[in-house]
Amino acid sequence: MEEVRLQKMLAQAGVGSRRQCEEYIKDGLVKVNNFVAQIGTKVKPTDEIFFQEKQIFFSKHKTRLLLFNKPRGIICSSKPERNKKSIFSFLPNDSQENWKLVGRLDINTSGLIFFTNDGDLVNFLAHPKSSFDREYLVRARGTFDESIRKNMLTGIKIENKIYQFSDIVLHEGSGSNKFFTVCLFSGKNKEVRKLFESMGLQVSRLKRLRYGPIFLPDNLAEGKFVELTDKDIIKIREYGK
Repeated sequence: MEEVRLQKMLAQAGVGSRRQCEEYIKDGLVKVNNFVAQIGTKVKPTDEIFFQEKQIFFSKHKTRLLLFNKPRGIICSSKPERNKKSIFSFLPNDSQENWKLVGRLDINTSGLIFFTNDGDLVNFLAHPKSSFDREYLVRARGTFDESIRKNMLTGIKIENKIYQFSDIVLHEGSGSNKFFTVCLFSGKNKEVRKLFESMGLQVSRLKRLRYGPIFLPDNLAEGKFVELTDKDIIKIREYGK
């Protein structure tokens, strides 16, 4: 294998985005063969590479990332339960890959969710420090006003945890059902539903539309997946802080 730039190797190994890895190198946190690395250093698989005293190895496989449009009624578990279909049953029949799910959506939530064969990428996408924002479409019934909006944006304490949206938009409509798009940075269990229910609004539909820089394609049917490109993966690594 030919030599590659150190920051590229570190990013592919899941240490962080290339930009982050460049900063780690500048800060003297990376060593190659017992020497503090410099920007511009190139490495090969036989080199010993350490980040903050932890050895980092070259990725042995091509990172793949699938975007799946999850239908309602499907569980985010590797095995079906009580006649409920597993999300893993929709994956391509590819015995070469050990697919891992990135996070979870509850059984009644639909929309965008990722699968990857790269454990480091799973950690990068799910880690709070990466600061990936998630966007959802919500249909809810109940009274909504400016005071509720402010509470949702400021943060509400539920079960000794603070839940909050980074943005919330009420869309025009009539009747008792209202449509919203909301954004948040964390992935707590049923966080969107709990926020609405704490304010007396009952959620009847919840769909994830976006994860970081990646949007759910309009033409991707429920129960189908699309494989993202290397450019998409780089975009994700660069987006995470």
